[in-house]
Amino acid sequence: MKPAYLFPILLLTGFGFYQSSLSESSRQPDRPYTTGGTGLVTASQDTAKVPYVRDADKKKKKKKADKTPASKTTKITYTLGISRASIARRTDEGHHVEIEVMSSGSKMRALDDLQMIGSSGSQVSGGNFLGFDNIELPFEGSIRFKAVNKMNSAVYDREVRFVVKDPGRWVVRLEL
Repeated sequence: MKPAYLFPILLLTGFGFYQSSLSESSRQPDRPYTTGGTGLVTASQDTAKVPYVRDADKKKKKKKADKTPASKTTKITYTLGISRASIARRTDEGHHVEIEVMSSGSKMRALDDLQMIGSSGSQVSGGNFLGFDNIELPFEGSIRFKAVNKMNSAVYDREVRFVVKDPGRWVVRLEL
Protein backbone atom coordinates (compact mmCIF):
# COMPACT_ATOMS: atom_id res chain seq x y z
CA MET A 1 0.00 0.00 0.00
CA LYS A 2 1.34 3.42 -0.90
CA PRO A 3 2.12 5.91 1.90
CA ALA A 4 -0.15 8.46 0.22
CA TYR A 5 -3.16 6.22 0.89
CA LEU A 6 -2.04 5.12 4.33
CA PHE A 7 -1.87 8.63 5.84
CA PRO A 8 -5.59 9.54 5.34
CA ILE A 9 -6.64 6.20 6.76
CA LEU A 10 -4.53 6.74 9.87
CA LEU A 11 -6.01 10.21 10.28
CA LEU A 12 -9.56 8.90 10.05
CA THR A 13 -8.90 6.21 12.62
CA GLY A 14 -7.22 8.73 14.89
CA PHE A 15 -10.36 10.89 14.89
CA GLY A 16 -12.57 8.03 15.98
CA PHE A 17 -14.10 6.96 12.65
CA TYR A 18 -13.72 3.23 13.05
CA GLN A 19 -16.00 0.24 12.96
CA SER A 20 -17.86 -0.43 16.13
CA SER A 21 -17.21 -3.71 17.83
CA LEU A 22 -19.77 -2.84 20.49
CA SER A 23 -23.26 -4.12 20.12
CA GLU A 24 -26.27 -2.21 21.41
CA SER A 25 -26.76 -4.68 24.26
CA SER A 26 -23.19 -4.41 25.57
CA ARG A 27 -23.25 -0.59 25.78
CA GLN A 28 -23.60 0.94 29.19
CA PRO A 29 -26.39 3.51 29.50
CA ASP A 30 -24.12 6.18 31.04
CA ARG A 31 -21.81 6.28 28.01
CA PRO A 32 -23.10 8.57 25.27
CA TYR A 33 -22.09 6.47 22.25
CA THR A 34 -24.40 6.33 19.27
CA THR A 35 -24.02 4.36 16.07
CA GLY A 36 -26.57 6.22 13.97
CA GLY A 37 -27.27 3.09 11.92
CA THR A 38 -24.00 3.35 9.98
CA GLY A 39 -21.90 1.17 12.23
CA LEU A 40 -19.64 4.12 13.13
CA VAL A 41 -19.29 5.07 16.76
CA THR A 42 -19.38 8.76 17.62
CA ALA A 43 -19.29 10.33 21.05
CA SER A 44 -21.53 13.25 21.93
CA GLN A 45 -20.86 15.82 24.61
CA ASP A 46 -23.82 16.94 26.66
CA THR A 47 -22.16 19.40 29.05
CA ALA A 48 -19.98 22.45 28.68
CA LYS A 49 -16.80 22.81 30.68
CA VAL A 50 -17.26 25.54 33.28
CA PRO A 51 -14.26 26.96 35.12
CA TYR A 52 -14.23 26.21 38.83
CA VAL A 53 -14.69 29.27 41.06
CA ARG A 54 -14.69 28.95 44.81
CA ASP A 55 -17.37 30.76 46.78
CA ALA A 56 -14.70 32.22 49.04
CA ASP A 57 -13.05 33.90 46.02
CA LYS A 58 -16.31 35.53 45.04
CA LYS A 59 -16.84 37.00 48.49
CA LYS A 60 -13.29 38.31 48.94
CA LYS A 61 -12.93 41.96 48.23
CA LYS A 62 -9.81 43.99 48.69
CA LYS A 63 -9.93 46.34 51.58
CA LYS A 64 -9.16 49.92 50.80
CA ALA A 65 -5.53 50.68 51.57
CA ASP A 66 -4.58 53.16 54.25
CA LYS A 67 -3.01 55.36 51.62
CA THR A 68 -5.43 57.46 49.62
CA PRO A 69 -4.36 58.97 46.32
CA ALA A 70 -3.52 62.63 46.14
CA SER A 71 -6.13 65.09 44.99
CA LYS A 72 -5.61 67.00 41.76
CA THR A 73 -4.34 70.03 43.63
CA THR A 74 -1.70 68.10 45.61
CA LYS A 75 0.87 66.88 43.11
CA ILE A 76 4.46 66.45 42.00
CA THR A 77 5.29 69.39 39.76
CA TYR A 78 8.86 68.66 38.63
CA THR A 79 11.33 65.76 38.62
CA LEU A 80 14.95 65.48 37.48
CA GLY A 81 16.79 62.15 37.47
CA ILE A 82 13.91 60.28 39.15
CA SER A 83 12.37 57.13 37.59
CA ARG A 84 9.06 57.38 39.43
CA ALA A 85 7.65 59.91 41.88
CA SER A 86 4.34 59.73 43.73
CA ILE A 87 2.60 61.54 46.54
CA ALA A 88 -0.06 59.94 48.74
CA ARG A 89 -1.88 60.79 51.97
CA ARG A 90 -1.33 58.36 54.87
CA THR A 91 -3.72 59.97 57.34
CA ASP A 92 -6.08 62.94 57.35
CA GLU A 93 -4.67 64.44 60.54
CA GLY A 94 -1.56 66.55 60.90
CA HIS A 95 0.53 68.74 58.68
CA HIS A 96 3.55 66.63 57.75
CA VAL A 97 5.35 65.64 54.56
CA GLU A 98 7.63 62.60 54.66
CA ILE A 99 10.15 61.82 51.94
CA GLU A 100 11.00 58.21 51.01
CA VAL A 101 13.87 57.68 48.56
CA MET A 102 13.97 54.14 47.20
CA SER A 103 16.74 52.50 45.21
CA SER A 104 16.39 48.89 44.03
CA GLY A 105 13.53 48.28 46.46
CA SER A 106 15.24 49.48 49.64
CA LYS A 107 15.16 52.83 51.41
CA MET A 108 18.17 55.07 51.06
CA ARG A 109 19.09 56.62 54.41
CA ALA A 110 22.13 58.75 53.66
CA LEU A 111 21.75 61.14 50.73
CA ASP A 112 24.74 63.13 49.48
CA ASP A 113 24.52 66.93 49.26
CA LEU A 114 20.90 67.01 50.51
CA GLN A 115 19.06 70.33 50.18
CA MET A 116 15.45 70.62 51.36
CA ILE A 117 13.55 73.84 50.79
CA GLY A 118 9.98 74.41 51.97
CA SER A 119 7.63 77.38 51.91
CA SER A 120 6.81 76.88 55.62
CA GLY A 121 7.37 74.53 58.54
CA SER A 122 10.59 72.98 59.70
CA GLN A 123 12.93 70.60 57.90
CA VAL A 124 13.65 67.32 59.63
CA SER A 125 16.38 64.97 58.45
CA GLY A 126 17.55 62.44 60.95
CA GLY A 127 17.30 58.78 61.78
CA ASN A 128 14.29 57.25 60.08
CA PHE A 129 12.45 60.46 59.13
CA LEU A 130 13.22 62.81 56.28
CA GLY A 131 10.73 65.56 55.53
CA PHE A 132 8.88 68.63 56.75
CA ASP A 133 6.92 69.13 60.00
CA ASN A 134 4.26 71.72 60.94
CA ILE A 135 3.68 72.94 57.41
CA GLU A 136 1.14 75.61 56.51
CA LEU A 137 -1.08 75.10 53.49
CA PRO A 138 -0.57 75.57 50.60
CA PHE A 139 2.92 74.15 50.90
CA GLU A 140 5.55 74.08 48.15
CA GLY A 141 8.60 71.90 48.70
CA SER A 142 11.77 71.15 46.83
CA ILE A 143 14.36 68.41 47.45
CA ARG A 144 17.77 68.21 45.77
CA PHE A 145 20.40 65.54 46.33
CA LYS A 146 23.05 63.50 44.58
CA ALA A 147 22.85 59.73 44.21
CA VAL A 148 24.65 57.03 42.26
CA ASN A 149 23.04 55.16 39.40
CA LYS A 150 21.99 51.52 39.73
CA MET A 151 25.40 50.26 38.62
CA ASN A 152 27.22 52.51 41.12
CA SER A 153 29.34 53.89 38.32
CA ALA A 154 28.23 57.55 38.18
CA VAL A 155 26.75 60.20 40.48
CA TYR A 156 23.72 62.16 39.23
CA ASP A 157 21.89 65.24 40.48
CA ARG A 158 18.29 64.48 41.46
CA GLU A 159 15.53 67.01 42.14
CA VAL A 160 11.83 66.92 42.98
CA ARG A 161 9.34 69.75 43.49
CA PHE A 162 5.84 69.24 44.84
CA VAL A 163 2.77 71.14 46.07
CA VAL A 164 0.52 70.12 49.00
CA LYS A 165 -2.84 71.90 49.32
CA ASP A 166 -4.78 69.46 51.50
CA PRO A 167 -4.19 68.73 55.23
CA GLY A 168 -2.83 65.41 56.41
CA ARG A 169 0.30 63.31 56.68
CA TRP A 170 1.72 63.05 53.16
CA VAL A 171 4.36 60.69 51.80
CA VAL A 172 6.43 61.63 48.75
CA ARG A 173 7.97 58.42 47.38
CA LEU A 174 10.88 58.69 44.96
CA GLU A 175 12.23 55.69 43.07
CA LEU A 176 15.63 56.09 41.45
